[in-house]
Amino acid sequence: MPYDRWESEVPLATPEQSTDVGPREEVEKMKQLKLDHDTIKTSDGRSLEGDVLQYLIDPLPVDEFLHEIWEERAYVVNRDDSSYFEDIMTFEDLEVVMMMMTTTMLTLTMTMIVFCYGGDGVMENKMDVLCNAMGDEEFGEILFFKNQLQTHYENAFRAFLDDASVVLNHVDKQWPAINIMCQKLQSRFPHTFCNMYLTPAGSQAVHPHSDDRDVLLIQIWGTKEWLVYGSPQTLPFSDEQVGKSGQRLAEGTIGPVSLSATLKTGDTLYIPRGFVHEAKAQEHGSLHITIAIPTQDFTWSGVMMDAMRQKLREEKYNKWRRCVPLTLLPNGNNDKW
Repeated sequence: MPYDRWESEVPLATPEQSTDVGPREEVEKMKQLKLDHDTIKTSDGRSLEGDVLQYLIDPLPVDEFLHEIWEERAYVVNRDDSSYFEDIMTFEDLEVVMMMMTTTMLTLTMTMIVFCYGGDGVMENKMDVLCNAMGDEEFGEILFFKNQLQTHYENAFRAFLDDASVVLNHVDKQWPAINIMCQKLQSRFPHTFCNMYLTPAGSQAVHPHSDDRDVLLIQIWGTKEWLVYGSPQTLPFSDEQVGKSGQRLAEGTIGPVSLSATLKTGDTLYIPRGFVHEAKAQEHGSLHITIAIPTQDFTWSGVMMDAMRQKLREEKYNKWRRCVPLTLLPNGNNDKW
């Protein structure tokens, strides 16, 4: 197993204490990646002229993807090229990223301890506060899951050695190459961000669920089996996601599988917004990056609401700033809106 070197002793050194090539040197090296150049080339040498979306879905043409697949169905690109994404991240880079995560957790923990002490010097509900700060399912930066339940560990190394999945939200804030990738995707999308998923062999981090965003998943290391179903709610908003916030989908309500795929190193999977999905790491474990495209923020209804809100800010519409009659509000004389 590639992570045998972690099994004898959990490396707890901070980046400053590392005796090997340090994370800072690794980060500087990563800044020189091909993604930082105007021209991107695939592993077979073809130029993609800086179009990162084409790089991610190649050889599928972008026009075909946007006109026939986007928001319509899941799609997988199997490349049989384990080196394809090595300029974004490799398994060897993982130790550096996890050390950076450990340092981030330590800093956050100390910050929260200082913040939570009251004037009498006594902290109340210490663990509740820390778990909420570091492990919130929707907003936390570093999450741990075991047996499809969210849990808590001192650091990412201990979690993974205990067969827990490690999720690093917004890994684009931590790893330069991924940050560059997100920046270059702005030529296609207003905004993207990335999350990293490290899953032990035979494990499934979370139960079936849907998201309020379109996603491109790129397999960095290992293999992962994916099942993609249909969409219970067409193009859902955040409050219409299913299978989240502790609400598991009942058996028989998910519907038939629309796509079954095993992602190997170098492969890409696209899942449209709203499509229920689940995944399980295979024999040696899995490391993948989820590129999130928050399309619920770019909807026609959202554009119309923003335009109306902006229009009603004009002085001649000041009457619309007034509160509605209190009797129409909940908890007034009327219990219905």
